[in-house]
Amino acid sequence: MDTAIATTRASSSGKVLILGGYLIVEAPNVGISVGTTARFETRLLTTRDAAKGKCCVRIHSPQFGKEFAFECTVESTPEPAVSVAQTEGTHSPFLRYSVLYTVAAAISQGGNVFKELTLELLADNDFYSQRNYLESQGKEVTAANLRLLPPHLPLVGDVSKTGLGSSAAMTTSMVACLYRLLTAQSSSDNHENNTTAKNRHFSGEGDCAPRCSSSS
Repeated sequence: MDTAIATTRASSSGKVLILGGYLIVEAPNVGISVGTTARFETRLLTTRDAAKGKCCVRIHSPQFGKEFAFECTVESTPEPAVSVAQTEGTHSPFLRYSVLYTVAAAISQGGNVFKELTLELLADNDFYSQRNYLESQGKEVTAANLRLLPPHLPLVGDVSKTGLGSSAAMTTSMVACLYRLLTAQSSSDNHENNTTAKNRHFSGEGDCAPRCSSSS
């Protein structure tokens, strides 16, 4: 039977790079960024026990009107190793590696990863251009009208990102929420969350092989 736990959620702020170059894949670039009030949230919708050796994560993205599903397989010999397969939705290395690295990190901390989880992703409106939505409502594109928009609007047509680091914010919030669900530890364990999120983001940018050891 599915169980809903609406209080399990995590969010991460966006950021604006004000000095420096592209930092993700070309070390040793240096830059300065500042946080914004825009936040990306991941929250749990349902959870139940899964078959031993499996961790299944379904991700609902209402703003994009998309569903994603991933299945992790845990092999215990000679040491715990995790592999992930995307079973539903368009190809998404950012989501795939969020699941893979978080499951591996949870195993390394003695967590119970054999679960079926449904998560929901919600982004503040500031992460994406709202021009199409305002124009579809017959409204002028002004700061005043933007402030009046209801939260977490579905995207209308092809929209542009606003440069607030939506993929990094999504990654961090999802890793923190999923890690909390798979372990007995709080999502305030910032070192583990940040390390896992950074490793996952590097992998998502490079889109390397979807397998890792729990000791990685």
